[in-house]
Amino acid sequence: MNKKFYIGITDDNLLIEAKVSLNDLNKQHYYYKNTASYRGIIDESEGEDRAKEYLEDDDLWREAVQSDSTTLGLTDWVDEVLSVDGWQHILDVYELGNYYLEWDCIGGWDDCKKANYKHLFISKEDFDNFFTEDGEIKIKTERAKIILELFDKYNKQDHDKIAETFRKEATE
Repeated sequence: MNKKFYIGITDDNLLIEAKVSLNDLNKQHYYYKNTASYRGIIDESEGEDRAKEYLEDDDLWREAVQSDSTTLGLTDWVDEVLSVDGWQHILDVYELGNYYLEWDCIGGWDDCKKANYKHLFISKEDFDNFFTEDGEIKIKTERAKIILELFDKYNKQDHDKIAETFRKEATE
């Protein structure tokens, strides 16, 4: 079982997401917590433009022509790739409300823990609870219950509001 919620926006304009994976391995319950960060947020129109620019400026078309994978000209090839793959797959973005997040990295646990946050989407107490320990931990006690309750508590975050806040913070 996997769960996630958004922690906040750092002073460096990264949106930080918390994730937990629960495993039942030989009746030993484990969970692994990690974080992911996103460096930008775009709407559909911006995404389509960026994907088109990327494909037009990249060597992919030349490689496709040289390998006889296409006989199309650059413009027709770009249009075909976008219609088949979709711009979201070209840019590797993740949907959040009416926007799309540009992925930065997974992990960076200590960096996320120590970062300065200009906006938190969770309470300071929950932030401290989440970052109490690192990595893979055997679930034995109330600690597991606290972590799972934390993910359940923030399971219904308003993604549109988070996206709007992130977009606003990123442009300031």
